[in-house]
Amino acid sequence: MRLPFLAFPLLLAACQQPEQNNAQQRIDLEKAYAGPSEPIESPDTSEAIWSPGPDGQLLFGNIGDRPFLSIACEPGKDGANAVRIVRHLAADAEAQAFFAFIGNGTMARIPVDATWRGNRWRWEGTVAADSPDLDPLTGSRDLYATLPGGGRLDLPASPLPGRLIAECRAPGSSGSPLPDR
Repeated sequence: MRLPFLAFPLLLAACQQPEQNNAQQRIDLEKAYAGPSEPIESPDTSEAIWSPGPDGQLLFGNIGDRPFLSIACEPGKDGANAVRIVRHLAADAEAQAFFAFIGNGTMARIPVDATWRGNRWRWEGTVAADSPDLDPLTGSRDLYATLPGGGRLDLPASPLPGRLIAECRAPGSSGSPLPDR
């Protein structure tokens, strides 16, 4: 007879409402009202080319100007190589986006973050070398890439991105830079 009376308080305790979380967070209203930067027009890539750059990077841009895009193979975590993709375009502080690559019969959305480099924020992302998200860059046809607010990059066909990615994916590859070609 005592057992049901002892179980009753336990049942009531189990039915209590959870405590309210009264945590507060401060936000900078000036930042909140400012919103994202104004979108830019798509750059003219009619004269842009893929070319080897310093430290094994592969650069896409007009000769003599800052590149629009760069890719590089680098040692990744757990011994697996990764490909770093950089869109050389000013980014809003701490922003995140997807960098879309469309072409060669496939498409991919690569996550990129605004990363502080020296004196400005720019878009950077790292993808495992064996990821199918790199496949649009490995084909033999033109492709294009878009980043929200960053316009569209028309990328001409070139064997160089595919070669960099293939060498980065190769077993035993150290992620070391490609030699100039």
